[in-house]
Amino acid sequence: MLSSPLVDIKTTEPVILGQGQWITLEQLHYFDINGVKRPWERCVRKNTAAPLADAVDIYAILKSDEGSHLLLVVQYRPAIEKYAIEFPSGLIDIQETPLDAACRELREETGYQVEKDAIRLSTRSVCYEPGLTNSTCYVAHVSIDTTSITTPPIPEREQDEWSLQNLILPINNLMTHLTELQDKHNLIIDSRVYAFAAGLDLVGFIWLLSTPIPPL
Repeated sequence: MLSSPLVDIKTTEPVILGQGQWITLEQLHYFDINGVKRPWERCVRKNTAAPLADAVDIYAILKSDEGSHLLLVVQYRPAIEKYAIEFPSGLIDIQETPLDAACRELREETGYQVEKDAIRLSTRSVCYEPGLTNSTCYVAHVSIDTTSITTPPIPEREQDEWSLQNLILPINNLMTHLTELQDKHNLIIDSRVYAFAAGLDLVGFIWLLSTPIPPL
């Protein structure tokens, strides 16, 4: 439960401070609990059409006789000047449903093709970086049986996705695999991927705490 009731915050109409090809820099003002008017700057996407969320992230588990693996991608991110380990993800196009976007982005970025009814979509939008931008996304979950796949899937990447490559890591000890790759190749781990791996670690830790220690 919340420790205290949430206060209704009033904001002013945003003012554009600058524009680029893909984002707009805005300034808005809000009034705090004491009625003090405070400024805030934010980045807003220009290339989004979805009313409730800008994008969809895909959490794909690959299942085979060798166990369960997490399907990730590595791509160069100029803003941070490093290659990043991320979930497959992409913007929702105009007049496209989040499920259609999830199927399309998974196919384009990784080559794996799934039917819409195989995807479990959370329709609660989540924020990316709320201190910096108002951009949000949906999260899609899918499990893919790879036992019958005999050749590597072929992605349908666009020209500006030249740096993208698939990364398949075992679910077991995922955090260890991620940090080893980070150290070896000077990568950065996306916060959502890190949180996913940390959650798996925490589940294992809680299980250990709840398991009775057998008597000697």
